[in-house]
Amino acid sequence: MMKNEKNKLQDILKKYPKLNSEGICYNTDMVYKKSLKEIEKFNNECREALESRKDIIISISKILQKYIIPTKTIRTFYDSYQMKNIVEKQLETFGVEECCISHGEFVAAALLAGFKIRKCSYAKWNVHFNMQKQSFERTFHN
Repeated sequence: MMKNEKNKLQDILKKYPKLNSEGICYNTDMVYKKSLKEIEKFNNECREALESRKDIIISISKILQKYIIPTKTIRTFYDSYQMKNIVEKQLETFGVEECCISHGEFVAAALLAGFKIRKCSYAKWNVHFNMQKQSFERTFHN
């Protein structure tokens, strides 16, 4: 089963080439401060960092799949970075030893769990999901 999940995750990474440890978009804040070569190097490093953490992504995905109810439409009660911070504080209660996850790891986990995304209008690297607020808050005790 773990191999199948790793294959699904690989498919997600192919579908979202801009998904890396920083989130769903390249770090646009760097555009004015760095050369294109430096930005590309940074983005490649962030992608490699994300790909090296498949096991934690799969663990978080299983939690989301089990406890969070999907909705028909995208919800905007929290953005992906806010949700990542909330989830991160509760991981130990689910038996996940890792207490620090990246923004991109959370986004990848949600995609792997089958949730849909839409980019936030106010932050280029954040997204919203089709997650029910009540089930999210009940699960992660926000």
